[in-house]
Amino acid sequence: MSLRFITIDHLMQLPADTLEFALRTFQKELDGTLALLRETPEAATDEETLADLTHVLTLRKVFRIRLEELAQEKGLTALTQSQPQPLASAA
Repeated sequence: MSLRFITIDHLMQLPADTLEFALRTFQKELDGTLALLRETPEAATDEETLADLTHVLTLRKVFRIRLEELAQEKGLTALTQSQPQPLASAA
């Protein structure tokens, strides 16, 4: 499955390392598109180029947010696991 056409359900199941890989991939695409826009003035008026740029920027934001959510969940899980159990529940 392409990361460009991922469903929300599939996105929610991706592990952090896959999300990080996707973010690196999106950054490379953005770097290439931005270089094209700098070097080729007419690209700034090409609707397909601009739509592609918008799509990749949106995906990058969604993947970043999901990665942040996973980090928060992991932090909360680690925090709750490291806290001592009350004596009443330990018995």
